[in-house]
Amino acid sequence: MPCPNCVVCSYKQYNQRISSERVEVEHQIGGIKRCNIVSQPFRNRTDYYVDDVMETACGLHNFRLTHRQLNAQKKAA
Repeated sequence: MPCPNCVVCSYKQYNQRISSERVEVEHQIGGIKRCNIVSQPFRNRTDYYVDDVMETACGLHNFRLTHRQLNAQKKAA
C-alpha cells in the first residue's frame, strides 16, 4: 500500500542521504584534525601558509588511509 504522505517520505529519504554524507565528511575532518597544527589556532602571519598547512594535513590523512587499506589487504592475503 503506498504511503499517503509520499512527499514526506521522499523528503525523509533525501534527508537521510544527506545526513549520511554529512557524517562521512565530519569523520574525514576529524581525521584531518589529528594533525595538531590544524586543530589549534595558526599564528603564522604569512597568508598562504594556512592553505599550505591544510593541504599538507589533507595529504597526510589520505596517505594514512591508503596505508591502512594496503595493510588490511596484506593481512587478508
